[in-house]
Amino acid sequence: MIECIDGYEDGKLSLQTLVSSLEGLIAALENVTPPQRNRLSQSWAGLEEVLAVGLDEGRQLPDAHDKELVGQTLSDLRENISQLGVS
Repeated sequence: MIECIDGYEDGKLSLQTLVSSLEGLIAALENVTPPQRNRLSQSWAGLEEVLAVGLDEGRQLPDAHDKELVGQTLSDLRENISQLGVS
């Protein structure tokens, strides 16, 4: 998961690819409690919402406000991932 986040932050992955990749990785996690999975899923949902609104408004790239939301969400995801001890 960290690799996907890094890829997005380095400009190697689009937001759409990041959202899709994280969704699959979160679903595939084993040995996590439901509350842990829920925290990851809630953060992922924030990214999905930014993506959906952008697509609905016809934007190809996130605007400044979206970038701020994405940055905070990715920070939250990193923290949750580190607490789980997964990468």
